[in-house]
Amino acid sequence: PKMSQIYPHIDFEKGTLTLTAKGEDPLVIPLREGHSIVTATKSGRGVMASRSSEQNGEGKNGSELRLRETRVCTSNCQTFEEAANEPGVWLERVLGQPCSLVRINTPRRANTRRGRKVDARGAGGGNNRDGIGQQQLAFANEGQFLLVSESSVRSVSERMVEMKEAERAITYQRFRPNFVVSGLPDFHEDKWLRVAFERESCSGGDKEEDGSSNGTPKKGKRSVPMNVIGPCVRCQMVDIDPKSGDRKSKLLRTLASFRKTENKIVFGVLLEQVTHTGEDNADFLKILSVGDRIRPFLGGGR
Repeated sequence: PKMSQIYPHIDFEKGTLTLTAKGEDPLVIPLREGHSIVTATKSGRGVMASRSSEQNGEGKNGSELRLRETRVCTSNCQTFEEAANEPGVWLERVLGQPCSLVRINTPRRANTRRGRKVDARGAGGGNNRDGIGQQQLAFANEGQFLLVSESSVRSVSERMVEMKEAERAITYQRFRPNFVVSGLPDFHEDKWLRVAFERESCSGGDKEEDGSSNGTPKKGKRSVPMNVIGPCVRCQMVDIDPKSGDRKSKLLRTLASFRKTENKIVFGVLLEQVTHTGEDNADFLKILSVGDRIRPFLGGGR
């Protein structure tokens, strides 16, 4: 519950991650301390590593790193931390126990727990037509992205009030999603096979014979496709109020009363980005914005 009271903020322009917590000065951490993969060497202090940390011509060269195996649910991934562990000292003050802030060294390949059928090309991180395969993950335990629907959250909240399991409405923050969508029927996402995030865009204009632009913007629709790899299995984390840290909620018990699939409690869907070599939307794939439209492609349901 204490971790829910640490609030992160990412500033992409400055390249920083800022952590804030009540009673502590903010902790500012560079997002990218270097770009090269860390390789290990043996030393008297355990497995250590050294790499250049240059960025924009500046940085501390030869910074000392510690490699370690980090457990993420049921699988391991290789991570590293600064030997000085300054972020860990800050986290220990907040959480009251020894901590380390680690960075992913090499992405791990994780088996898709319950795949959905995808297109015949097998697009999307190795899934084939039977939905069996692997996807590339960092610290996420099951999927690259998690999507929930506002209408589905509202339906669960209303049910909790009716069952007298809650005195006030719950919000989507309980489910820790990456994407929140609106304007759909309750649990419509259960039927999705894949989705496309879309928005209207303008290019620089038509090209003249000499290669220059005539300045007339060309309107078009840009799309970011993603496969739905299955529902998200929920645990007692949903019972923690992200604002107060209180864990007296009966949200998981409510979900268990009507959201069980294959003896697992599920809510929301997991997404995996689709990339096709040579497509024109390579830059757009990196950016999604509030207000983008989503177009679902239906499958056979859960």
